[in-house]
Amino acid sequence: MSSLLEQQATINIGGFSSAVHDDFYRYTMPVVECQAGRRNEIAITNLLEVAKALRRTPEEILKYLSSELGCSGSYSSRIDQYILKGDYSIPEIQRLVNQFGEDFVVCKACRDPGTKHKVSQRKKIVYLKCGACGAGRTGRYGSQGGQIYFEAG
Repeated sequence: MSSLLEQQATINIGGFSSAVHDDFYRYTMPVVECQAGRRNEIAITNLLEVAKALRRTPEEILKYLSSELGCSGSYSSRIDQYILKGDYSIPEIQRLVNQFGEDFVVCKACRDPGTKHKVSQRKKIVYLKCGACGAGRTGRYGSQGGQIYFEAG
């Protein structure tokens, strides 16, 4: 029996914690696609499409994945793919992309994924503002024990 991820080509943004899939939901993102590389690497072949759906940059998602997995991540212009060093499963990477969406994309007030964000590298602060309900939140981000954290301000 195939898994839920293998059965669907898209996932509802904002419904990450739900097993319900709605084909007519407005905000969707493609399921993460990966292929094994050489020297213990995994290439995320559609990270650009996932990032566009989440309205974030592929570099932001890759940085989050690298931090959560405790590995290095890079972009290979030679093969036009984003690479993670290590041996990780597609469901594990998908779970982390979903968590990124929950933490840095979806509005906590109305659950709409239409947030805009601004990152202050110097102050290590993320500003999120919802385009639907107008709610905003400010949080700090950083690395603690290899983990990115987000604290409501």
